[in-house]
Amino acid sequence: MKVTPSNLKVLKEKLKDFEGVNIPSEINEKEANHVHVVLIRSRQISPTKIKHNAIIQKYRLNAWEGTIKQRINAQGYGTVEILHHPEMVEAVVADDFNEMKAKAKSLGMEVSNTTTKVEVEEFLLEKEIEAGQ
Repeated sequence: MKVTPSNLKVLKEKLKDFEGVNIPSEINEKEANHVHVVLIRSRQISPTKIKHNAIIQKYRLNAWEGTIKQRINAQGYGTVEILHHPEMVEAVVADDFNEMKAKAKSLGMEVSNTTTKVEVEEFLLEKEIEAGQ
């Protein structure tokens, strides 16, 4: 089974100017408890052209937090970005829910702190059905 990386949306936006860098949109569920990092080495091959070499590297969470995070820039990578961090997943889900609430509110739903995700999803589904008729 595949899982969407926790930082995919932000990372794609950050790296859109890096030609030749492909970011995977899914990771294996068995690897979801690892930190996935995009390491990019940039090399100027002519006065107007820069070549970017990207590597996706996986680290155990305790190894990443312990030593690797502090030492990785010394290895010569110009850009180091986190693609997936197991502790970021909850924040991404919360951001998605906040986006859903904002959309529902803009469509006329009264949203409060006690509004549940199910209520918002049902409201948005109703609005989609109404728009389709």
